[in-house]
Amino acid sequence: MRIEHFEYIVEISKTKSISLASERLNISQPSMSQALATFEDEIGLKVFNRSKAGTFPTERGQAIIIKSQEILNAIEEIKLFGSVQHSLLKGRLSISSTPAICQSVLPRVLSSFTKKYPGIQLELAEGDSQEIKEQILNGEIDVGIIADARKEIEIHPSLIYKPIVQSKMMICVGHHSPLAHKTKISLSEAMDYPLICSSPSLRGLLHQLGRPKFLVKTGHMEAVKNIIAEGIAIGFFTQINLKMDPYIHTGKIIPLEISDDVLGEIWYHFIKLKSLRSNASSEFCKELQKEVLLV
Repeated sequence: MRIEHFEYIVEISKTKSISLASERLNISQPSMSQALATFEDEIGLKVFNRSKAGTFPTERGQAIIIKSQEILNAIEEIKLFGSVQHSLLKGRLSISSTPAICQSVLPRVLSSFTKKYPGIQLELAEGDSQEIKEQILNGEIDVGIIADARKEIEIHPSLIYKPIVQSKMMICVGHHSPLAHKTKISLSEAMDYPLICSSPSLRGLLHQLGRPKFLVKTGHMEAVKNIIAEGIAIGFFTQINLKMDPYIHTGKIIPLEISDDVLGEIWYHFIKLKSLRSNASSEFCKELQKEVLLV
């Protein structure tokens, strides 16, 4: 039993003619007839009935034709996978991400991706969502991961996006903080304490709700977590940013739910230029999607 047997069966089914099928597949009619007879002998049933009106599937032969098409489809998928692997042997992919994803999910994504595609040179940067959009539009980076409060977002017409994962916003306090015994806290209560917040959109929202006491504005997450752990201020993080965080695991930082649903959940999106035709970017997005399911 060979691959061409399945090709012959499918083509005969389409054309209802051995002679026409043999012409389309560039093989002699006697050779195709002999191959079909050999195949039918091997499986022990007739796939087609031949008559002057044409060549038509038998009742049981119809199932063989369907299976033959499935086999050919699977072979094409394998060939496509192979071509993708081959095309990814060399190249460069630059990525920029918001800190939450960059520090939680991306390390494992980068590890698994480079094992699969060692010929791809990855370049990683960190920034806020607006910076990332501008970098992609300016051609400075290939793909980005941004954060937004909405699943469906409107961005520049030259960009496309794919929602990756959503995550709840949490307020983090140090283990010596007077708030450490709580499990929930309201935003109005949180604004009685010094705050650390690097997100421009979140800072704007907090200003709308009252008069927040911002201690410092920094995107350096290690410094932020040290300040929070020491009880100097409290800060905002999404759950996905805290999943594998050593400060959380050692109890130096305590995450609290926000009792009033003002902030809602944050969506993270994979974005790139519509004009970017890159197998590397598509495969990276798939790897990212697989990883966030494990978080």
